[in-house]
Amino acid sequence: MRVTAAFLEVLRYLTSQSESIWGLQVCKATGLPSGTVYPILSRLEEYGWIEGVWDESDNKGPRRRLYRFTTIGKSEVAKLIESRAEKFRVVPQRKAVTT
Repeated sequence: MRVTAAFLEVLRYLTSQSESIWGLQVCKATGLPSGTVYPILSRLEEYGWIEGVWDESDNKGPRRRLYRFTTIGKSEVAKLIESRAEKFRVVPQRKAVTT
């Protein structure tokens, strides 16, 4: 399993949420680009740590894929974050504010 600082940052954000979330929320909260976040979410699904379902609400915008942890995922992520937290000091990238 390839564990990077970005991978841990996504996991930290996911674990801080009690509701299902969508990928763009992760991008905005972490400051990571979608080209980083979505492949991580895909890998987490392959590992069986999260499950993604398409939002079936009557929302007028594009459908969203909502993600939530599986029971196994919660356990595995807690162990991983604890074991790797000291190795990776994550500082999310923030977009520059222009005036």
